[in-house]
Amino acid sequence: MPEFLTQYLHTHPYIGLRDYINLSNQIYYEKENIFGPQGDFITAPFISQIFGELIGIWFLTIWQKMGKPFFNLIEYGPGEGHLMQDFLRATKKYSEFQQKMTLILYEQSAYLQKRQAALLQGFMPHWITSSSCIPPQVTFVIANEFFDAIGIEHYIKKNNNWYWRVITRKENNLIWTDIPCEKPQNDLMHQSFPDAPENSIFECQKQRCHISQEILHLIEKFGGTALYIDYGYVTPSLGDSFQAIKNHRYVDPLTSFGQADMTSHICFKDLQSSKILHYTPIIPQGDFLKNMGIMQRAHQLYQLTQKDTIYSCVHRLIHPHQMGHLFKVMAACSFAFKNLPGFVPYG
Repeated sequence: MPEFLTQYLHTHPYIGLRDYINLSNQIYYEKENIFGPQGDFITAPFISQIFGELIGIWFLTIWQKMGKPFFNLIEYGPGEGHLMQDFLRATKKYSEFQQKMTLILYEQSAYLQKRQAALLQGFMPHWITSSSCIPPQVTFVIANEFFDAIGIEHYIKKNNNWYWRVITRKENNLIWTDIPCEKPQNDLMHQSFPDAPENSIFECQKQRCHISQEILHLIEKFGGTALYIDYGYVTPSLGDSFQAIKNHRYVDPLTSFGQADMTSHICFKDLQSSKILHYTPIIPQGDFLKNMGIMQRAHQLYQLTQKDTIYSCVHRLIHPHQMGHLFKVMAACSFAFKNLPGFVPYG
């Protein structure tokens, strides 16, 4: 067991799952070479440059619809910066767009900030770790595979009551243990899931909701839009999606603290906290990318390069049995819209 956890559990009876995930990922994201085929896991920008290009065109179109204002472009969880690199390349010929842009990266990891700086040199990005210091102007936010790495809590139903599932120490190993919920929480769980079978697990994403609320408040205050892309489900449901990935394989999260990418599915509806903003339908990533013209861009790239891998990479992004269905897309806008790109068929 890591020394940090040994010391913590020496003075505390347990650690909540949310804190366990957040502390583990905080350590993990300071490691080198965790992304891509040679790392532990792969994200859409590593699969195909087209992904980031289409995100760039999407925001460019929104900016044009809004009258070409000066704006903040904020990416939450930018990884090594590949999505933004493709985004900026795709919009390079629209000089006014980039001239009016203030590029901001929400990133906690010092190591990843250095990687982003190297990849995005010339665009003068600003780094933030909170949303309290954003310039007062129209704001565009992209959060791709960001929320899934924010810690959650687990609640489990046993003997017709709900328990808070936490992690404790037994000898030199970490194990799960369950603490009875206090009556208000227990009653709320029964009301929310009255027919939940025994041993059902509910994943509470309170911290994600708080961060989304901060993002949407920026859109309310300054105008603009936020685009969320992640894997998960539309409405609250039961199930255990917590996982740890290392070397592109699932590993035991209780034996891989700080050594693996820890994530879980997100619930998109829970992130719609604003009553003022306008939301798009929550649609599969495959549909969004096809609506944005991913096949047309793939044909164009093939004509230039003659690389067959272009199509296999696109297949991975859009096929329902790959990333096309599990990953979903949602936008929140400060303006009413009709036929918003990506959410209506291409053409």
